[in-house]
Amino acid sequence: MQAPERETMTFTREEFYEKVWSAPATHIAKELGCSDVLIGKICKAYDIPKPIGGCRRRYESGKSISTWGIGAFASSRSWW
Repeated sequence: MQAPERETMTFTREEFYEKVWSAPATHIAKELGCSDVLIGKICKAYDIPKPIGGCRRRYESGKSISTWGIGAFASSRSWW
């Protein structure tokens, strides 16, 4: 029995940043067919800032929130 073929999706860092800030990770994960943990790991691997807990709720209630710019990707970053 072969595993089903998966559709490949490609995003730029900027596109993924916009996606992460537009909806909760659980919603994005469901849309992409992966886990919310994987969304977090992708953000960490590509140095994409994620909203802190409660940001979206504060924004939806009319309060201002701070977003972090995407900045430059440090490709020579050491992970250990």
